[in-house]
Amino acid sequence: MNITMRPYQDKVVGKVICAFASGQKNALIVLPTGLGKTCCMAAVAEDEVKKGGRVLFLAHRNTLLEQGAKEIEQMAGIKTENLKDNAGSSCPIVVSSVQTMSRPARLKEFRPDDFTMIMVDEAHHIVSDTYRSVIEYFSGAKLFGVTATPKRGDNCDIGEYFDEVASEYTVYEAIKDGWLSPLVLQNCPVNIDISGISTQSGDYAAGELGEILLPYLDPIANEVAAKAKDRKTIIFVPLISTAVALTKVFRDKGVMADYVAGSRSDSEEVMEKFRRNELKILINSMLLTEGYNEPSVNCLVNLRVTKSDTLMTQIVGRGTRKAPGKENCLVLDFFWKDKKSAFGDPDARRSLCAADIFVNEIVEDEKTLNEVIRRCRRYETEEPVDIPTLLLQIKEEVKEERENAMRRAKRREEEQERFEKLLLEKKNAGVDKQFWRLNEIRMNPEKALYRLLLEKEAIKITEDCYCIKNPLGRNFVYSKDKVLRALNLDHYEYPNEKSVFVKLEQKKETLPKGLRCAIYDLESFGVDPSAVGIIGYAEYLSDTFLERKMQSLCSYKQAKLLQRAGVNDLSGLGASEASRAIDVLSQNNWIPSADFWNIFDEDLLSAG
Repeated sequence: MNITMRPYQDKVVGKVICAFASGQKNALIVLPTGLGKTCCMAAVAEDEVKKGGRVLFLAHRNTLLEQGAKEIEQMAGIKTENLKDNAGSSCPIVVSSVQTMSRPARLKEFRPDDFTMIMVDEAHHIVSDTYRSVIEYFSGAKLFGVTATPKRGDNCDIGEYFDEVASEYTVYEAIKDGWLSPLVLQNCPVNIDISGISTQSGDYAAGELGEILLPYLDPIANEVAAKAKDRKTIIFVPLISTAVALTKVFRDKGVMADYVAGSRSDSEEVMEKFRRNELKILINSMLLTEGYNEPSVNCLVNLRVTKSDTLMTQIVGRGTRKAPGKENCLVLDFFWKDKKSAFGDPDARRSLCAADIFVNEIVEDEKTLNEVIRRCRRYETEEPVDIPTLLLQIKEEVKEERENAMRRAKRREEEQERFEKLLLEKKNAGVDKQFWRLNEIRMNPEKALYRLLLEKEAIKITEDCYCIKNPLGRNFVYSKDKVLRALNLDHYEYPNEKSVFVKLEQKKETLPKGLRCAIYDLESFGVDPSAVGIIGYAEYLSDTFLERKMQSLCSYKQAKLLQRAGVNDLSGLGASEASRAIDVLSQNNWIPSADFWNIFDEDLLSAG
């Protein structure tokens, strides 16, 4: 080789050569963008040629072929010829696009044993029919592939061609070792609703995404201009029309921007201007995801929201190369909502973010991994934060919260055992039937209510409200509303045994004026009347919530948020403490944190 190889490159090439020497017929190496895959290919090709072999170098794009052929000649000192230039039969390395070589007439120009090795750049494309026809024709040749992204968005398996990965060097390792530029993440507070977009070939439909983005282009441009500042920025968009529209938005704001597209004849000139820093922002529609090499890029914006690990890795790879004066690469991320949610729904954002390409290297446990991914995609960063550092921080938070949850669960289990023992003692003693029956229902509402209904010991008023008979005590009303349970208001005992259960009519205009006001008050507190069902119970709750308000205790609406977060005993919680807990919860994307739980006294928690 005419260059000094890096330690990891030496290691990778050595493993590949050893694999072939041991009789293995194929080998795949996985190296992130910017780590010199072509250098490794040149070293393997040089070894093969020195042993008397002949190499066919395949790729699916001419830019990859031209770049690869040039670097192989410079590094290995071996002449290459492009098949489209009618490569001579004596050339040791033949370079060809897979589209050209796969033509039956072209294949017939070669004997099946003309090549001893086939090298494939961007080998994740190898499952296509064009590659298949070439590989099957030269079936006796060894197969060597390189890629930064072994996963495919369409779930096709490249393992059909490669038995195993001969060597892999991850982005995380390369950044730690100083070979790649650090990546920092900053989220931009623009919520883009993509809930109506359909899926095509396993990813969001580009055409629909392009249309949805149009109303957001101005706020997006404002965020990029403010946060990217003087950084050299590439923006990925779904459509050429999106690129044209966004370019105009930036130019109207006085920002030097332009776009490139396969259909634009002067795209090479635009990229040259970008290289010379005559442009601050380069916008492209899927043109620069593979083979584009501009190390000075230090800011990336992905508006081609994706579910594909491969595509996200390729996009992030445009900014990982090191360059003089380049401290890091900033990834600006927006909030993509593909499911409406009123309370921190974990599926409210399923699209990938830049941190996803690191997470498997940092988090080992699958359950923890899924939670870290979920939180990272929703993480709000006011300032740029190093992505591996962010993942490690979230990992520790998840670990701490899981340990706390396990302690709370153990305490709850112990309390439940003591409670069940107490119930059994009271039942056997034949006293306090009211206490026993209510708490029997609370322990397992579905099972207990079903049994009581069968035994005609209960009457169903609404889906959530039941009248419960109590042979040795006063009858009572029970509500399945979990928030009322957290406030210890899920039951109402009638004043005397002769009290009549009067069903609450849903038509408020038919009710007496005083009761109508009570129902309106109940609704204003946030309580659904269908969860109450009985007139006396409704009046009781209305009076109780007014009294709680006067005593500055937690309201129903506050309790609803806190109960959904896992706090199941809120009867004595003050309104100010509830408000503080909700603030902490909202600031953490509605995910209960250690700070959240610390607000509550341990004696108040029955679950978490």
